Amino acid sequence: MGLHGGAGTSLVTSLLAHVEHREMPWEAHDVGTAWPVAGGWARPRPPLNVVAVYRPHRAGVEAAERFARTWAKSALPDSQLLGIVAVDDGPKLLEAQKQAVRRIARMTPHGWHVPWNEEWRVAEPAFDAVPRRIRKTLRSIRKTVEEEGVHND
Repeated sequence: MGLHGGAGTSLVTSLLAHVEHREMPWEAHDVGTAWPVAGGWARPRPPLNVVAVYRPHRAGVEAAERFARTWAKSALPDSQLLGIVAVDDGPKLLEAQKQAVRRIARMTPHGWHVPWNEEWRVAEPAFDAVPRRIRKTLRSIRKTVEEEGVHND
């Protein structure tokens, strides 16, 4: 779920769908910028696992802080927030941005960070060439989904 336009949800969704897995591939969907709730006739609705995504620029940080406060008030029903991902908006974060990323990560169950990758500005990610640090982050997200996420089997 993106917390604002241009948050990087399509990138994170695409990367998660291709990261190594232990058993079977699983689906990741970019749901736009609205809190996702399962559709259909089944009641109660099955909860969805949610990873929120933002960029650490001014508007993104403000959106992420608003979202984290809303989540902390238990005002986001029917799905489960697993954590929040900051996707860098440039090659070098300012100190204030780094502090904001750390602060927001502490406001949610888990916080992850995807650093800037210059090549992704002009080309789709080459999944076999994703930097080790980013692969480690993606595996951490997937592990959190497997261990802490809801499973609607």
